[in-house]
Amino acid sequence: MTSTTILSYFLAGRRYEEDGSTYYPYIPLEIFVVKKGGRYRFRIISIAAMNAYRVSIDNHELKVVAVDGTEVEEEQAESVILHSAERIDVEIQSNAPVGNYWIRMEDMAAKDTNEKPINMVKGYGILRYSTATSDEPISLRTECTKDRPCRVINCLFGKFPDQLNTYCVPMSSLKSLKSEIKQNPVPMPVSKNDFQEFFMNFHFTKPTGFGRAHPVHMHGHRFHVMKIGFPDYNTTSGNLTSMNPDIKCNTRECNRAEWVDESWKYGNVPMMNVDNPPIKDTIIVPWGGYVVIRIVADNPGYWYFHCHIELHNVDGMALVLQEGNRIQVPALPDNFRTCGDFVLIDKEKVALVGDGLLTDSTDSTDTDRKGNTAEQNITYIIALTVFLCISMVTNIMLSSLLSSRGNFVTKQSYTSASEYTLSSEETRHLIERR
Repeated sequence: MTSTTILSYFLAGRRYEEDGSTYYPYIPLEIFVVKKGGRYRFRIISIAAMNAYRVSIDNHELKVVAVDGTEVEEEQAESVILHSAERIDVEIQSNAPVGNYWIRMEDMAAKDTNEKPINMVKGYGILRYSTATSDEPISLRTECTKDRPCRVINCLFGKFPDQLNTYCVPMSSLKSLKSEIKQNPVPMPVSKNDFQEFFMNFHFTKPTGFGRAHPVHMHGHRFHVMKIGFPDYNTTSGNLTSMNPDIKCNTRECNRAEWVDESWKYGNVPMMNVDNPPIKDTIIVPWGGYVVIRIVADNPGYWYFHCHIELHNVDGMALVLQEGNRIQVPALPDNFRTCGDFVLIDKEKVALVGDGLLTDSTDSTDTDRKGNTAEQNITYIIALTVFLCISMVTNIMLSSLLSSRGNFVTKQSYTSASEYTLSSEETRHLIERR
C-alpha cells in the first residue's frame, strides 16, 4: 500500500478575490508538491472568524478520514465545508494527469439580510505534480451534473437547490471507526435518573426566510453527534420555508423548547446513530434546525460552550456548563491566577495591587485583604461569570429581538449521561451560499 504523506501549510490569505474579477498576482500562492501515484493527507483547519468555507481540489476526489481529530470511516466527496474551529482530514490520490491544479476555498456567504448578493471571497492554493511546469493552473472545477452529482460533506443546510446537482452529506451521517468508539463509547441512558436532557437555543424563532448557521464549540469534552435535524427548504431557491417540526418552542423566544412528540424524551429520539456516531468538539447547528449531541459528565468543572463566530461569541452567544459540584471540581494549582490577583507597576514604579487572592488559592482558609476566604472568592468569580453571560445575552436580545435567557447557564450532575439539543435561527447577518 502506498504510504500517506501528511502536508501542513497555511492556505488562507495567500491570495483571494472578493468577486469574480479582482485578481492579486503579486501575492504568492502556497504550493503543495506531490508525486504521481502517491497518497497524501491534508488536515484542513478553519481559523475563520465569521464565515464557513467550501474546500475542493480540481480533478481530485477528497476522501474524508477524520473530523476534529477523530478517525471516521472513509467518505468520498467533491468538497468539504468547514466552519470556524472545525478540522477535517482528507486524503487524495495523486493519479490525475501530471500538471497543476487549483485548490479552492470559497466563502459560503452569498447574500446579506436584504437578500442582496455580496462578493464571494475566494482563497487559492496550487497542487503541483513534482514533474510539472511552474505555470499557474488552468484547471476547472469539477462539473456537477444529474448523471454525476457532487457530494459535499458537512453542509450548513439540508440540501442545495435541485438545479445545482449537488448532494449534501450531513456531519451526522459520518461514522466513527470501531477503535474510536471503543475508547469513547456512546453514552446510553440506563434509567431516567442517570440521564439529563437540555435544550439550548442558539436562536430558533423566525419561521421562514434565510439566516446563518452557528458553529458551536464545547470546552472540556468531545461529544457524540447523534442526529442533525434540518428545516424545510424551497427546492429551487434553497431558502428555508419552515422550521424543523420536531421542536415545540412554547414561547416566542423559544427558551422553553421541548419535543413535539413526548415519546422522544429521555434519549428516545428516533433516527439517531447510537452505534458509531462521529465524535467532535465543534458542530454546525443549521439555521431553523437542531443537533442532538451526547456526553458523559465525567470531567467536573466550569466549561465554556459557545458559538465560534467571533462576533456572536463577543455578543454573548455562549453559556457555562457547571459539571458537578464545587467539591468534585479539582483544586486549582498553587499560585493559580484569579480575578484581581495581580500587581502592576506604572512608569513611576508605584505598585498597584489588585483585591484578589495573593496567597495559595487551594487553601480555603486563606483570606484576601477584604477578609474573604478562597472559597468565597471562587464563588464570587463564578457568579461574575454568570452575570456576564446574562448581560451579554441581553445584547443579543436587543440586536436581534431574540432572547434565550433561560438556556445560557445550566447545571448537570457529575457522571450522568447528558444529551443536548442545540437549535438555531439567526437573521442579522448573512445567508449561506448554495
